[in-house]
Amino acid sequence: MIGGCLVFADYTLGIKSGDWIKYDVTFSVAGQSLSGSVKVTVENVQDTQINGTIEFNVQGYSITQPQPFSIDVGAGTGTYSQFIIPANLTVGDYVPAENAYVQDIVAKDGRKALVISASIPFEGVSGQVYYDQATGVLLEGSTQISGTEYSIAFAGTSLWSGGFMFDWWILMIIIAAVVVAALAALILLRRNPSARQPFSNVPFAFSSSSASSLTTEQ
Repeated sequence: MIGGCLVFADYTLGIKSGDWIKYDVTFSVAGQSLSGSVKVTVENVQDTQINGTIEFNVQGYSITQPQPFSIDVGAGTGTYSQFIIPANLTVGDYVPAENAYVQDIVAKDGRKALVISASIPFEGVSGQVYYDQATGVLLEGSTQISGTEYSIAFAGTSLWSGGFMFDWWILMIIIAAVVVAALAALILLRRNPSARQPFSNVPFAFSSSSASSLTTEQ
């Protein structure tokens, strides 16, 4: 195990038992639009084998009870294997489930995302697909072919909080806020000296007389 991730056959799994990912799904066919959600839950992980359940709630295609699935991330085989690929891949790496290679890494929803032109889940047609680099889970996929539009987009997960990572720009905002607050306090003290608290009022501060007595006693 490296950094909390399982490693097997040169592939890293960034998920564990109990993890779940939820998606919003939209189909547009002949001027009609159908929408709903899909939830993928991981029940157990063994080497590159993942077992779990998938739950659909889409107009015209609803499965209220979770259905079991089993995939091998290393081989890219099994039902719904396109939802989870190996973690920590980079540009040029092969993606077994998609039979394609990582083309680019971009920022998406606060995450580092792998860009792949590959097959979209359910439809089996090619489109632009994004996977979270750190965990290997599907983030987004969309395509338009023969008058049909299809999209699946990340809606929530237990893998990270709020769907974003702490980035450098967030740190800059926090630092700027602290600096502005400090400057405002300094200006206020300069304009209103009476707002300053005398040092002698601090409980643990020594007066000049007490300091002299301590020196004498020594």
